[in-house]
Amino acid sequence: MDNDRPILQCPNYLCQALNPEGHKFCHKCRTPLPKLFLWAVGLEGYRLGEVLGDRYLVKADQILLDTKPGLPLEMPGEPPRHWESYLRLFPYRLHVPQIHGWVCEKGRSNSPILLLEGAPIFQ
Repeated sequence: MDNDRPILQCPNYLCQALNPEGHKFCHKCRTPLPKLFLWAVGLEGYRLGEVLGDRYLVKADQILLDTKPGLPLEMPGEPPRHWESYLRLFPYRLHVPQIHGWVCEKGRSNSPILLLEGAPIFQ
C-alpha cells in the first residue's frame, strides 16, 4: 500500500486535515497523529486497503487502522448479548484487550465486527 496517500485525519477539531500514514505530525497544524491499530474479531472477506464504516482501514488480516482518531465512535445499537462474558474480564484489563467498539457493514455480514484495542499487535 502507498504510505504517501492522505488517509489519517488530524485529531485537532479546528484542523482535521488529511495526512499521509507515514507522518507523525499533521502537516498543517503540527498536532501529533495517533495511530490506533485495532484487532478485528469477525472480519472476513475484506481485502487490504478496504475501508469499513468510512473509518477503519484494513491493514492486515484482522488488523485495522482508525483513520479518524479524533472523532467520537459511532456504535450502532446495543452490543450482542454473547459479548457480555468478555466484558466480565474488565478487572483484568492490563492483560486482556478492551472493547473499543464495533462496526456493522450493511450488505456484507449480519454479525457486527468487534474492535479490540490494546491487543499485542506488532509491526
